[in-house]
Amino acid sequence: MIPVITEYFPLRKIFKLTVSVVPFNSGICDSSRIITRVEQKPSSYDKELVNFTNSHDVRLVSYLGSYLYFDKYSSELRKQFLFQDNIQSEANKTMEGILNRLKIISRRKVTLIGVHVRRGDYVKNNEGYLPATREYLYQAVEWYELRYTNVYFIVASDGIDWTKNNMPTHIKVAYLEGHSPAVDMATVSMCDHFISTVGTFSWWCGWLTGGNVLYYKWPCKEGSLVRAMYSSNYSDFYYPHWIGL
Repeated sequence: MIPVITEYFPLRKIFKLTVSVVPFNSGICDSSRIITRVEQKPSSYDKELVNFTNSHDVRLVSYLGSYLYFDKYSSELRKQFLFQDNIQSEANKTMEGILNRLKIISRRKVTLIGVHVRRGDYVKNNEGYLPATREYLYQAVEWYELRYTNVYFIVASDGIDWTKNNMPTHIKVAYLEGHSPAVDMATVSMCDHFISTVGTFSWWCGWLTGGNVLYYKWPCKEGSLVRAMYSSNYSDFYYPHWIGL
């Protein structure tokens, strides 16, 4: 089948998507001409969602939060998820500035760890999200320090003040400030490994970075509305080779 997005699809401004683009008023998503399949849980795999033939146009709704939907197509997706030149250029300049400030002479002689700390609405919501703790950040930093030498951390967050106050104080670290979320994502994805916290922004930063990816093992309060969106052990959401702490 042929994937199609509309001309106003937001990610077109961020990634070099090469899929087919149709006018917003083309009617291609008209409910009378298309079969709509709705996932049962936003962050779990629903095998029935993809159980359709190619005899009809199909709209898949809505989050597709499980890697099981697309894992076998990862190499193709990575060709789509290349940042637009203006975003990548700003990320390159940002990274160059960080290396200079940290007095890193040779990129090959250091290990860069990208970090994303989700705060914002996850701190105040009452649906059940559990933002990563100070203890988790200390554990994740220590995990890398025990395995690599010349480790440097590059941190993005929507709660940068809290993050600065809760990251270990002895590490070599740079904080990303004053950039768009897209530039933050592009910058941390240039690192060797990654520390994720909660949320899909963190998840995709880890996916784009590659290497080792650490994640906050229990991101939701048991019995909450948010917890019900995941499988029983989160195995549909987190890759088995990622490391939960």
